Amino acid sequence: MGIRIFILLTLLPFALRGGTNPYWQQRVNYTMQVKLNTQLNELSATYKLVYYNHSPDTLSSIWFHLWPNAYLDNHTTYAQHKLSGGDEELQNKDSIVYGGIDSFSWKGNGIPLTISPHPKKSWSREVVEIQLSSPLLPGDSVTITTPFRVKLPETRSRLGYYGSSWQITQWYPKPAVYNQQGWNLMPYLDQGEFFGEFGNFTVEITVPDSVGVAASGICLTPGEQAYLERLTTRVDSIPFPSSPDSTRTFTYFLDQAHDFAWFADAHFKASYQDTFIQGKPLRAWAFYQPYRDSFGITEPLRAIRAVAFYSKLVGPYVYPEVKVVEGVMPAGGGMEYPAITLINEMMDTLSLEEVILHEVGHNWFYGMLGSNERKYPWMDEGINTYYENRYMDEFSPPDTAIKKGGINLMGFNLNIDINNNKSLFDLGARQFYRYGRFSNPGLASTQYTNFGYGQFVYGLGSRSMDVLSAYVGQSRFDQGMQKYYQDWVLRHPLPNDIQQSLEKSWGVSLDTFMGKYMESSHLLDVGIQRYRSSSQILKVKNRSSITLPVVIRSYKGLEFRDTVLVLSPGGSRWSLPKADRYVLDPEKNFLDRNINNQVWITGKLCGGWKPRIQWVFPKDELPKRFPILVAPAIGGNYHDGLLAGAYFSNLSIPLSGFRFTLLPMYAFNAHQLRGSGQIMWTMPIPDVGKWGVSFTADQYSGYTRYRPQIEMSWLPFRGGRGVEHTLAVAWNEVQWRDVFPEIKLTAYGIGSIDYEAFHKTREHKGVIHSRIEYKPGGFVSLQQELLGRKRYFQQEYIQLRLFAGVMPWRPSVDSVFQFQFSGSTDYLMRQVMFDRLGQSNDFKMGMRQTDGTMGGFGGYTSALYSQGLISANLKVDLPGIKYFALFGDIGQGFGQRLQSVVWDAGICIRVIPDYWEVYFPFLGSIYPDHIAPYNKYQIPVRFMFRLENFTPDQLIKKLK
Repeated sequence: MGIRIFILLTLLPFALRGGTNPYWQQRVNYTMQVKLNTQLNELSATYKLVYYNHSPDTLSSIWFHLWPNAYLDNHTTYAQHKLSGGDEELQNKDSIVYGGIDSFSWKGNGIPLTISPHPKKSWSREVVEIQLSSPLLPGDSVTITTPFRVKLPETRSRLGYYGSSWQITQWYPKPAVYNQQGWNLMPYLDQGEFFGEFGNFTVEITVPDSVGVAASGICLTPGEQAYLERLTTRVDSIPFPSSPDSTRTFTYFLDQAHDFAWFADAHFKASYQDTFIQGKPLRAWAFYQPYRDSFGITEPLRAIRAVAFYSKLVGPYVYPEVKVVEGVMPAGGGMEYPAITLINEMMDTLSLEEVILHEVGHNWFYGMLGSNERKYPWMDEGINTYYENRYMDEFSPPDTAIKKGGINLMGFNLNIDINNNKSLFDLGARQFYRYGRFSNPGLASTQYTNFGYGQFVYGLGSRSMDVLSAYVGQSRFDQGMQKYYQDWVLRHPLPNDIQQSLEKSWGVSLDTFMGKYMESSHLLDVGIQRYRSSSQILKVKNRSSITLPVVIRSYKGLEFRDTVLVLSPGGSRWSLPKADRYVLDPEKNFLDRNINNQVWITGKLCGGWKPRIQWVFPKDELPKRFPILVAPAIGGNYHDGLLAGAYFSNLSIPLSGFRFTLLPMYAFNAHQLRGSGQIMWTMPIPDVGKWGVSFTADQYSGYTRYRPQIEMSWLPFRGGRGVEHTLAVAWNEVQWRDVFPEIKLTAYGIGSIDYEAFHKTREHKGVIHSRIEYKPGGFVSLQQELLGRKRYFQQEYIQLRLFAGVMPWRPSVDSVFQFQFSGSTDYLMRQVMFDRLGQSNDFKMGMRQTDGTMGGFGGYTSALYSQGLISANLKVDLPGIKYFALFGDIGQGFGQRLQSVVWDAGICIRVIPDYWEVYFPFLGSIYPDHIAPYNKYQIPVRFMFRLENFTPDQLIKKLK
């Protein structure tokens, strides 16, 4: 019972079951002739499609995808999706060679057809509806013909050319899948693969006679087949043709497939090997560049190993050939198509083995089991990654050295196998969970960020399969997946279809708790609470809301015994034989959000739990050890002089819920102990974000500050793209000491509310920051900041900041609490300031530190404004001159007798943009004749150095 319940809960989220109508699917047969013009980088083609209506519906039209039009410009859905994810190549518009598909003349059964674009504007050039001249009845077929031309882009994503190499994929008009869910329409994207009807392809490919071709299917023309075989002995590359007049034509045939891809190269070499797998002949090909002969020797063997592995565990390979092509494709390490895969050049044998295994494996999940990856990406990438991980775990290929070790990041040893994808996925999932960005793998591909797609679809999708295989048993799991293959090979399974196949194989129902699993965005959390040796009772806590059977491993010396514990929510007590130690889920079969409570050592206080002091770059980080990071620290400011001490923290990767940092330092000028510290507790809010409370204390010469704060952050949807929102409410208690007698204010408290909406890609950044400050009996301050940054040339940006602040109520006036153009007086002590009060001689000569707030001027002006201030700051990176930018500021203050417009301009050195910058003003309204003086008496230079953003906890946060 327990194991069955667990199976229900660890399957991926499934879609609701469909109706009980008999299954049907359409069929399409293609006949195409295509010619590659290597001078113009164009395809000219003729197209004949026989469309068979096997549905019970009468069709008046057929929807088609024209996916090469995704490359028309930067306004397509593909381009916008890439730009929103920070794509650098598309941001440089001037260097892009665009492409597209055109020159149609559509006919149906010889009669001209009417074409209508999709009503959604962003889809209208890629998705079109072809109105049939007469209704297509159930059981009938229609023959659709047209010529077409494809202007190839310079290779981006999956289509295009690069030098004398051409990647021809998603290149022809492709009818959308029509099934029980209706028309499955989608624009081109390279996140989430494509969906097509099964049928056969007969494709004639004409290329210059010195260009080799690798395509889906088998070559039917004997002469061209012989030419391909001769490529295996080709030593020198044949010169690139000067004229396309001399050509050769390859005819390829592919049956039982939903896509056709081909690749051409003027320098192809090839190798192949013939073998038998499960009694069926198979030819494995490798196509590669002449300087990569080692690739040609080994890759047919790697492809054969992959086909044999999947054929044994899942089901027979239906195609007579498998091909691996080494070429150019920016879409990751490789890309799969039926019977052929393109991979990028790999620098080590381990990566090569893994990418070939993974991409060839897609012939099962996505290829022969034609699921809709755009809607259900886990059905391909998640399951296929499970088999990839299983292969890499179980086999050590003869020519592959799998080395294991840890990763050290910023002083933290992650204690993971650098070649084990499961370890990496688990680490990322825990980090996502801590920030409230955890998702399940059952969303559509478009709902994930680029990183989240890999994390949740590949990672959690495969980990769910790990759980099933661990608790059902490997042999039963394999039987269930083989049943799924037998039921749905060469068809279009939906999530409920794999569920039904597994139910039939295992004899269990998988419905009972499916809803609970689908609604949960929590990671599992199971841990050992205590063991009483007197009663031999082990207490295991289950903080999850679902019943879980978990393996507990009891060790006596080197010998161990495994027991399955069925844990209800809340946990249970178990009587177990006495052992030296107990390990929960020793094989890490399920993803637990806290692995540090899964080991109990008998005879040790708290089961061996104890703090573990470790210096920067520790050797290891063992479970059940509470790591305390210790690192040397050095600093300084004008008042304290040199500061030296140590940094203590329990920071870890991923971040834990409770964190502390302590920074005690000795001030050599003041001869006193100084420093700061913070304690923080955060909790994720599933499907929303996270919230937390913190308390910060600082003490340096001149002041002491205490800051309790409550903060919440959230995203539009879990794990997805969009704007991040943060709301923070804090009380700031500041006490000035009498080190500076000119400051009469000794203590004050200010409440603050900050709201920020933040969105950033590599192309742009947008920030809206609103702040309310209230000092009882003192003032109310309202501040609004808008920041926009846009890339305008390669790595160069234009940044505009607008600021407005007003104090509508201030019964008393104090110079500390006023607006100024040159940043703020930082009366809340949020920034690290080297000379907070401007006491040093260097500062008196004109140099000042800015925090970039309030007016945000690059030049310095001492004017203070008690009523309000508005300003604009512009910063433009200089093209081709890295780290240099022009800046200009303009603003007006209110509440001073002189209320004229203030401005300045100059050059900024952006050592680390937004963190460490130096401003050299050359012009300004405050200077004589508006020219900034540079002499031995005055150096009007300003700098910004945000040290508080370089602490380890801030750097780790950026890993989110």
